[in-house]
This record gives sequence, structure tokens and C-alpha cells, in this order.
Amino acid sequence: GMAFNAIIHHFRPDLIPYYDLNPKQSSSNMSLAFRVAEDELGIAQLLEPLDVMHGTDEKSVITYI
Repeated sequence: GMAFNAIIHHFRPDLIPYYDLNPKQSSSNMSLAFRVAEDELGIAQLLEPLDVMHGTDEKSVITYI
């Protein structure tokens, strides 16, 4: 979850409170990144946080990024 948030924060620091995120809350961090990507950047959510956490194939993740 932190990596997805870091990518968004790098380009749009106004959208993600990156330094306030708790690295131990992977699922909620990933949900935040996916929601912000869809709502603010127009990037459709192609993945589910739990699927990514439990081993989505690498090509799916690269396609989403």
C-alpha cells in the first residue's frame, strides 16, 4: 500500500498525506491509493487491495501502474 501511495504522492503530494500513513495498515493504505487514483486522477481501479496483498500476478500490477 505504501508504494502505490508513494507514486501518487510523488506526482501529486496534495492528494496523499503520505507521512501520516501507517505502514502496518497495508489494506487501508492500498484502498486509499486506489480510491484517490480513481476519484482524483481518473484511473479506473483494476485491482482489489486484498488480491494484491495475496499475490496478484506481476503483469496485472505493472498494467495498473
